[in-house]
Amino acid sequence: VDWNGSTGEVMMLFKGKEIKMMPDSEKVLVDGKQVSLDRSASLVNDRTMVPLRFISELLGMKVDYIYESQQVFITELS
Repeated sequence: VDWNGSTGEVMMLFKGKEIKMMPDSEKVLVDGKQVSLDRSASLVNDRTMVPLRFISELLGMKVDYIYESQQVFITELS
């Protein structure tokens, strides 16, 4: 994960997959192709928060949410 302070762009590279996104944009580049988000990245207290489920599933992870305990489990699929 890298961050460009002058543009605000977040760049991620994982197992050959490249993701680029800007805070407050509902568009993201995945391997150079534009994809729409249901929720954009945002700046909170000088930190860029990204949509965790979208990023995790895009990278081949399984995401489970336990409502009662408000826990998120992210598991790498084989």
